[in-house]
Formats: sequence, structure tokens, C-alpha cells
Amino acid sequence: MDNRRTITSAVLLSMLLMSSVATAQVEWDRVEGLLLENDCRRLGVLYSHYVDLDQADKVADLFTETGVFSMGEIEVVGRKSIRKLFIKTQKNKDYISKHLLSNTEIARKSKTLAEGRSYVAVFNYPKKLGSGNQELHTKPVASAQYEDKYALSKNGCLIEYRKVIPVFLRKQPSIK
Repeated sequence: MDNRRTITSAVLLSMLLMSSVATAQVEWDRVEGLLLENDCRRLGVLYSHYVDLDQADKVADLFTETGVFSMGEIEVVGRKSIRKLFIKTQKNKDYISKHLLSNTEIARKSKTLAEGRSYVAVFNYPKKLGSGNQELHTKPVASAQYEDKYALSKNGCLIEYRKVIPVFLRKQPSIK
């Protein structure tokens, strides 16, 4: 009788431990997923900061080597080409931009892919703050939707594809 109890106890204990390990694995998978989502969400914030601060190299580094940036008629493939596009764009800027990012949604599609969507309002200001009529610049000059695909790895996440879909563009008065 004691042998039966010992065996039954051992089996129950084993089942309990296996259940705990399985539960712990499920919980770890959820935590890992949340960390990757956060990493992808962070890329959107960094993208906004780097564009606003005219840091083309840092913008490009948020993309994979084969990443794609698409906006309207423009589609650029590869990190080097993305860097060149942002250097050219920033060289021609005679204003300060501020991107306000919101409503970011990230969905993991597989172990190596996530997709995301967010919305941005863009404000432009004179390079020399305090110059010109500041009231003209209190409304966004553009609103857009970002549709993203992210490459996931143990090192985090990078943008594989970013499509900028303009919602509206406002004709902007001179901001010099």
C-alpha cells in the first residue's frame, strides 16, 4: 500500500512540475512577445526623434539592410538608399519638424515578423524659434498613417518595410 502511495505521489508531483514548467514557458513566451512589441514601438518613437533632429544615419539604422521606405511615388530599397534619401531631404529643410506619434499597434505574425500601424501629426516651425508668425504653425502641416513590417530577432527588431500613407497635407505658409 505504501508503494502505491509513493508511486501515486511521485506521479502527481511529476505532473504538477510538468504543468508548472509548461505554464512558466507560456508566461515567458508572453513576456518575450511584450518585449519585442515594445522594441518595435520604440523604433517608431526613435524614427520620429531622428527625423526631427536631422539624423539621417540614425534613421537609416532603424531599417534592415534590405529595408524599404515608401511614401507616395517614392520607394527606396536598402539601408544605404534610405540614408541617401534622408540626407537629401534634411539638407533641403529650412524648418524644424516635430512628429507626434500615436495609436501604435503592433501584432506579432511569426517568430521573425511583426506588423504595425501608427498615426503621426507633423508640425513645422521656423529654424529660429521666435522668428516669424508662430501662430501660423500651431496646426499640423500633415497627418499620415505608418504601415510597418518589422524583422524580429534575438537582438530585437528593425523596420523591414515602412509605408507612409498621407491622410492630409496642408499647404503651409512660408516659415522663414
